[in-house]
Amino acid sequence: MLDARINLFDFMRKLAFCVVLIITSLIILPVQANNKIDSLLTALKKANHDSVKIQLNLEVGDQLIDSSPDSAILYYTKAFSLSGIYAFSKNDQSKLKSAILSLKATALRSIGDAYESKGDFNLAIKFYQQSRKISEELNDKLNIATCFKNIGVFYDELGNFNMALDYYLRSLKIFEDIDYKKGIAACYNDIGNINAYQNNNNIALSYFLKSLKIKEELGDKKGMALCNGNIGAIYTEFHKYDLATEYYFKSLKAREELGDKHGMAICYDNMGVIQSNTGNYTKAIKFYNIALTLYHEINDKEGISISNGNIAAAYNELKEYNVAISYGKRSQYIAKEIGALPWERDANQYLSDSYKGLNNFEQALFHYQEFKKLNDSIFNCEKQKEITKMEAIYQGEKKQKEIIILEKDKKLKTAEIRREQLQKYVFIGGFLLMMLLAIVIFRSYRQKQKDNLLLAHQKEEIEEINEALNQQNDEIESQRDKLYLQKKDITDSIEYAKFIQQALLTSHEILDNCNIQYFILFKPRNIISGDFYWFKQIENYLYFAAADCTGHGVPGAFMSVLGISLLNEIVSKRDLNPPALILNELRRRLKKSLNQDNPETTSHDGIDISLCLLDLETKKLQFSGAINPLYLVRNNELTEYPADNMPVGVHPKDNIDFTNQEIQLQPNDLLYIFSDGYTSQFGGENGKKFNIARFKQLLVEVSNQPLEIQKVLLEKRFIEWQQDFQQIDDILVVGVRI
Repeated sequence: MLDARINLFDFMRKLAFCVVLIITSLIILPVQANNKIDSLLTALKKANHDSVKIQLNLEVGDQLIDSSPDSAILYYTKAFSLSGIYAFSKNDQSKLKSAILSLKATALRSIGDAYESKGDFNLAIKFYQQSRKISEELNDKLNIATCFKNIGVFYDELGNFNMALDYYLRSLKIFEDIDYKKGIAACYNDIGNINAYQNNNNIALSYFLKSLKIKEELGDKKGMALCNGNIGAIYTEFHKYDLATEYYFKSLKAREELGDKHGMAICYDNMGVIQSNTGNYTKAIKFYNIALTLYHEINDKEGISISNGNIAAAYNELKEYNVAISYGKRSQYIAKEIGALPWERDANQYLSDSYKGLNNFEQALFHYQEFKKLNDSIFNCEKQKEITKMEAIYQGEKKQKEIIILEKDKKLKTAEIRREQLQKYVFIGGFLLMMLLAIVIFRSYRQKQKDNLLLAHQKEEIEEINEALNQQNDEIESQRDKLYLQKKDITDSIEYAKFIQQALLTSHEILDNCNIQYFILFKPRNIISGDFYWFKQIENYLYFAAADCTGHGVPGAFMSVLGISLLNEIVSKRDLNPPALILNELRRRLKKSLNQDNPETTSHDGIDISLCLLDLETKKLQFSGAINPLYLVRNNELTEYPADNMPVGVHPKDNIDFTNQEIQLQPNDLLYIFSDGYTSQFGGENGKKFNIARFKQLLVEVSNQPLEIQKVLLEKRFIEWQQDFQQIDDILVVGVRI
């Protein structure tokens, strides 16, 4: 009894010290992580070359993936978008193509990692498959093996252990072939997890220890933290709580240093398990709730399901069955949503125990039957046989490789003996051959003297030809340098034009002072754009517009500059004219500026525009449009306010006034104005346009999200749709929330 008390006291002392260290780390570590991210963002702003920008975006995403997977996805997506700027032919074998495609594959795999971190495994596997496809084209074995491993994780989380083990073993074979120790250690850890799920704890422990040994050799803190946590879990199963606590403490300390919220949450869950196993259920619930909070911060659905299940089990032990049912149902719902069979199975077991405690035997039986059905699906005999068979095949192949290596060594030694004997014979034969060659050389020497005279004459002729060729090369290089300078001048001019255009666009500082919620998705097809947005506040009234000028690139940019300038002139007197009158005046001035009233002119340039005037006090909106409509989303229903079917510019109907429409807005109404670039983009599986119907549906789907998230989701959906197709037009979408 004395020894038991000493061990328990030692355990509680370690636990108390661990909690103090956790609180201190939670204060200090985010500051260190932010400093690293700030330095990367500063470098990103200064970067000029696209390949450097891609790499920096990937590194920023790597810093954010554990604490903020959604933000990491944004930076990984930017890296992927930048890699898509380059266009290579199929026969291009350049180093640049290989480097860019490698970065593209890394970006896709990283997006998959972020979605996996969020528990969205179905979306994660799609990105892994795309990354693997590019890597196979490049014969990038490292990334192929990494993708195989991540796909194995996908099947692992779904409870399909035989498929998971198949992919882990494929990955392990490649990692062993290229002697990539970090990957070998990761596969050992994953195979250990599968054996742990099957309650083969001794085998699992051996794999975890092998993985930890390699991680320690590599100095991989994150990997060491993962292995220590898994070893702690095995010792928990063995009821060796002192050893389990020791390994959990090592894991938690490392994860705090790394700012790894996901890993910290796992440690809290595991420490809660120890408290539950020792009968201290109240403390266990505290640890589970800390883990649950961390999982919610990083939106890890799998972790949220696990922690809810653990809390449900603890409340069952405290006989608070109604509370346990609440947590159990949450765990079951989320597990079912993400297709995680092991956690759905456990949730049904907890619910069965809860209903049994309430004497609701009908529900208890129902959930027990669900538990049995899921458990049989995961742990049937055939699966265990398949896993054992696959493990045996791997070990057999490994031994066969060792035998082959020994046989090769034996053959090499035999070949070495034969080579030494052959060298002797070659030396003797070589000596005799040298004597014969000396005679031949002497006889040919005289002939060479004659030939040298002829060669000297030919050399003079060749030198004259080379001199003429050198002169031609100098002229070619001179022309090339001129072309380069001309191209540089044109590019510099366009870049400066971009600076001018951005200066004319309404700045975000001015928009922030208008006291409205908004987002602007603006993606020019080229350096400069034919689309523009325009905001103007006059007292308590706000004008805002989204316009699409004829053309894109330089011609479109000229039209956008002219359009912005004319709008500023028209409202410069601070008169509150309805949008329709402003469009009439804009058309008149545009036609005059482009000399379109002259019958001999061939210019048919114009502007498609949506123009709104919002009374910031009464929330009454006036709208007038040329080609481009206004969309209003209210209570998840989209209403379209059509525009006049004529542009601002020369047109057969340009003698007809534009129509003014009035709308009384309500709180939380969402307004969308846009150009046709988004809906005209080719992509998807069949290479078709995105079209208006999909665009409307997308706006309704994202309308409940904050505006900054809406912008990210619209840009993400565009990238997913675009795939490998080139962007065909400028993109502009403006959203305003009332």
